[in-house]
Amino acid sequence: MNPTFGSVSVILELPSSARVSISLYDISGRIAGVLPPTELLSGTHSMILGEFRQGIYFCVAELADLRVATSIVVVE
Repeated sequence: MNPTFGSVSVILELPSSARVSISLYDISGRIAGVLPPTELLSGTHSMILGEFRQGIYFCVAELADLRVATSIVVVE
């Protein structure tokens, strides 16, 4: 888990250009935030999803035929 304080950001490292979409879900599975699909060049990208209340969230990044998920803990 990745603890954070209010503001949630995601860092992606892409080996090649890809269309990426990112969704953030709360612990009950409801969508808490979405970054619309965006074409990103290869390299490292940092994206801010916004401010969120204290809790556990799941971040899902989707690109091409790959889906990656991680948990994020927002603390006060």
